[in-house]
Amino acid sequence: MKKFSLALLFVSGIFLSACMGIAPADAPNENGTPALEEKSGDTNKTGMLVKQGEKYYIKAASGEMEEVDSYSVDFSQYENQNVSVTGQYSGDTLFVGSIIQVVE
Repeated sequence: MKKFSLALLFVSGIFLSACMGIAPADAPNENGTPALEEKSGDTNKTGMLVKQGEKYYIKAASGEMEEVDSYSVDFSQYENQNVSVTGQYSGDTLFVGSIIQVVE
């Protein structure tokens, strides 16, 4: 019985030490950056505000389009104009808190 207990303790120790070597998903990788990039804080985007269907997008000079939404900004008055927006992400959508027209 004593040998069985010692063997069980030994196997448990090996198992737990192996688990300790596994890094959590949000641990920094070898470059020192988080393994999972999380969008947080205020984000600024500049581009043309375009409407497709019922949704608005910021179209960057590269052609990349990113969905934007807002509870406080009326996008209709900025449609098809170059703008700079500031907001925060929720999922893949940038929720805009402020918008200004960019004059070129």
